[in-house]
Amino acid sequence: MAFNSPTKIPHAEGEQFVKMRNQFCLLAYSVLDEAVGRIVLHQELTELGVSVMRKVAALDAEKNFLRKELADTRSRLEKTETELEVSRAALDFAKDDILELEFGDGEDREGADMPPVEED
Repeated sequence: MAFNSPTKIPHAEGEQFVKMRNQFCLLAYSVLDEAVGRIVLHQELTELGVSVMRKVAALDAEKNFLRKELADTRSRLEKTETELEVSRAALDFAKDDILELEFGDGEDREGADMPPVEED
C-alpha cells in the first residue's frame, strides 16, 4: 500500500521517535523540492537511516534480553513451585508422624485438631 503523504507515518511515543518521525516528514517534503541539493538529501537520509537502525538494533537487543529474563524467571518460578510441593509433602508426612506418635497406630484419629496444610 502506497502512502501519499508523510503525515501518514505512524506516531510513536518517546522523544527519539517523535524526532525521527519529524525528520522523515521533512525529508519526504525535501525530496520534492528541487532547490534542495541531492548531496544534502543523501547525507540526511543516511544519518536518519543510521539513527533508525541503531534504535531498532537497541530495541531488538532489549527484546532478546527481556525474553531471556522472562525464561529465567519462569524457570525459577517452576523450581520454587516444585520446592513448595516437596515442602508440603514433607509437612504432610511430618503431620502423619506426629499423629501416629500421639494416637498410636490402631487408635481412632477422628477429632485430631491438626490444622490442614494451606494451599495457594
